[in-house]
Amino acid sequence: LFEYINNPQQEQQQDKTIEHFTPNLTNELIKNSSLNHIWSIQRCSKIFLHNNHVMSQYSTLPNESTVVANKLILNWKYSMNKCIDASPLIVILDEYRQYVIIGSHAGLINTYQINNGQLIWSFQTNDRIEA
Repeated sequence: LFEYINNPQQEQQQDKTIEHFTPNLTNELIKNSSLNHIWSIQRCSKIFLHNNHVMSQYSTLPNESTVVANKLILNWKYSMNKCIDASPLIVILDEYRQYVIIGSHAGLINTYQINNGQLIWSFQTNDRIEA
């Protein structure tokens, strides 16, 4: 604490994220990924791997796809009472605990089990969710 009070800039410099960019996200990288890695998917198909303050950005999904787009099936859906502006947050803790967290303009934040859509928890805020 004493060091931080004397030099708060030093603490901020240590927390900076280093970014690396590569246009190809390989299937091999995904297969070898640990569940301890933190992945995020943003708009425009930007995929990030966060690992010990190093953030790698991948611009596209792998070219090899095992899913045929015209054969996708909707497994579950819920009403969030108003529109959803933000991308959902996907949290994968292990093989069984895999969740999606969604917020809406109705101020509702819901967490669902990814595989079956079971509602895990819900929270009503006082204002809309935009991020």
